[in-house]
Amino acid sequence: IVRDELEAYGGGLTDKPVIVALNKIDTLDDELIAALSAELEEECGQEVIPISGASGTGLDWVLDQLLEAIGPTKGKVSDDDEGEDELQWSPV
Repeated sequence: IVRDELEAYGGGLTDKPVIVALNKIDTLDDELIAALSAELEEECGQEVIPISGASGTGLDWVLDQLLEAIGPTKGKVSDDDEGEDELQWSPV
């Protein structure tokens, strides 16, 4: 459903990086996490990151993936910079 909505909206959204997470795993046992992750991975064709905000499980992994996907290009200076030598932005 989400992919269909992104495609319908247009704007190149379906060409963006995809990160898939299985959330709230603190409520599931290891066997169910493995089964749901495998099923989700088969459906979406992406690696699935099991995470839990409550326990903190998988958060470093997913944050690393997000930083890789959306982090700025090192050394790139924006066109509207005001004398900055290098982009110093960080989401962390």
